[in-house]
Amino acid sequence: MRALLFSTALLATAGLSTVTTHAGDWREPPSEFIASVMAVKNVSAPTISPDGKSAVYILGETDVEADDYGTNIWWVDTVTGEQRQLTHSSLSTESQLAWHPTENAITFLTDREDENEEYQLWLLPLDGGEARPLASMDAGISDYHVSPDGTHIAVVVTDPAPHETDDEEPPIETPPPVVIDRFAFKNDSEGYLTSTQSIHLIDAASGESSVLATVGFQPEAPAFSPDGTTLAYVAREGDEPSRLENWDLYLYDLDSDKSRNLAASALADCAIGGHDRPLWRPDGKAIACLTADYTVDNLYAQPELKLYDLASGEAQILTEDLDLNIGDLSWRDDGNALLFTVEEDRSQWLAQMDTANGDIERLLTGKLTVYGYGNAGGATVARLGFGDLPFELYKVEGGIATAITDHNIELLEAHPWQPFEEFSATSSDGTDISGLLVKPGNYRKGRRYPAVLYIHGGPTSQFGHEPRSTAQVFADAGYVVIMMNPRGSTGRGIEFSKGIFAAWGSVDVPDVLAGVDWAVEQGIADKDELFVAGWSYGGMLTNYVVASDNRFKAAVSGAAISNLWGGFGTDQYIHSYLSELGTPWENPENYNRISYPFLKADRIQTPTLFMVGQEDYNVPALSSEQMYQALKVLRVPTGLVVYPGESHGISTPSYQIDRFQRHLDWFEQHRD
Repeated sequence: MRALLFSTALLATAGLSTVTTHAGDWREPPSEFIASVMAVKNVSAPTISPDGKSAVYILGETDVEADDYGTNIWWVDTVTGEQRQLTHSSLSTESQLAWHPTENAITFLTDREDENEEYQLWLLPLDGGEARPLASMDAGISDYHVSPDGTHIAVVVTDPAPHETDDEEPPIETPPPVVIDRFAFKNDSEGYLTSTQSIHLIDAASGESSVLATVGFQPEAPAFSPDGTTLAYVAREGDEPSRLENWDLYLYDLDSDKSRNLAASALADCAIGGHDRPLWRPDGKAIACLTADYTVDNLYAQPELKLYDLASGEAQILTEDLDLNIGDLSWRDDGNALLFTVEEDRSQWLAQMDTANGDIERLLTGKLTVYGYGNAGGATVARLGFGDLPFELYKVEGGIATAITDHNIELLEAHPWQPFEEFSATSSDGTDISGLLVKPGNYRKGRRYPAVLYIHGGPTSQFGHEPRSTAQVFADAGYVVIMMNPRGSTGRGIEFSKGIFAAWGSVDVPDVLAGVDWAVEQGIADKDELFVAGWSYGGMLTNYVVASDNRFKAAVSGAAISNLWGGFGTDQYIHSYLSELGTPWENPENYNRISYPFLKADRIQTPTLFMVGQEDYNVPALSSEQMYQALKVLRVPTGLVVYPGESHGISTPSYQIDRFQRHLDWFEQHRD
């Protein structure tokens, strides 16, 4: 309790010290524009009906007064665009939509009405009637798949801890010790990894369940075959399965209750990020999934499309010649083609591959980002984002996207977002670096503006034509926003991405600075009013930048690490440390080289504000605390804001507002 109170006090009083120009209550009302950003409705998870005539989706909304976020399910006619809300669940969360295979209904996971706020499986009839529970487990359900005939449901369940198994024992009020024996034992938002999980088979009529005798560690992503006789799933195997980053595809025969490993390999098969479901071809004779080799390329590994032929047992990589990230697989109804997204420089487009000849067709391209889509009944509905437009649903036909939802149109009319402009800059070694520029709404050519170098996380991600609320907040406050995709970014092939392999804070520093130089040379940015900010690896690169260049008036570094010696064993990246940097005792030079913002903190003269979630297991708070302490010792203006109860991504609305405002206040405080 003492630690929690300390962090809360730190957050609440920071505005009264030298940390910001914030005065009074940290929860004072936000500006109109920040309030409008918080009011944006998030459209996601388009799930199209089997006949292609309608789709359901999730609409997320922030309740600032309740300081929470909730989601509801909506329906849209894919021809007319008619929309209606299906659920009204206030601040509960609903996710993982699917059309029921035999009823005119949808299934979904929700924490509504569960006293422990665990997710359970519900069914919502579309012909009328209220949603009702379909399956529930004491520990909740994290994933599910309904059999083709609707009679059974495979669910993924967290197994109870030993002290929770005896119902006759009185509840233990004092938490038991956390006992750890795993190689990889931490994960953000989950904390210490001590639990196991299993796949249960539930009889849809009776509700009775049984644990499947699956093989492997932490089985997940169950998928029934089209005839319902076999369940595909993904798991790890070995004496110490969490030591390796490989997953294998298994087939479980429901008649014999036996599993077999379809094709053991050292790759991460059907588990990119640990959540991709094996995709049965409609005829049941093949399975498609994504695969990657993390043992060689670490987090820079690019997913590839793998197709298993079940008759021959052979597996084939279909995208060997496509040097780009792909994701979000689905079969076309006839089973002759696979759809997926492709991430390219500053965009993400929708593709279709003919599996017979490997030809790839671009179904939708442009200055846009496809984040999710549904494909059935000859129709395709995509979730599209643009730089100046939040995500909405669009029907895709003949390479043209037509909007069928418009949840944010009135909001944007009152508080318009600024468009993204593409540009390129040349880094110090001659490498061409892509960038995006956002100008204030009142921008006038010939006038120089204060500028923010806004750096993305990852590092294996990119800035593309998609909604970026932080960039819009900066632009609304009068800043030009410079967003670069330095080496380490995705969208330009694996060699570009691996350009900073074991060399963080090397070439990516001049890469992002090239964008600043370009904006100054073009007469857009004021060289005397430059600022820099980023979160996660964006915060790390912010630290590298201010340890390399003192031109910036102020910096904000969020959820970052600069002392990699302190990260080993304290964050969730043990596999990455070993595959990219090696061990500290065998390769101390690697850790020293990329820890220079901390080990050579006396180079830093830029006033820097550090922010972090108190319960961040991705990049723990100690990393921000160390940098804050170093600058305090050096008497460089600095501040530290710790958000209680938050993990790597700040999710509480009041803290999100506070983070926006503290960026602006810190910059304003250090302007001339």
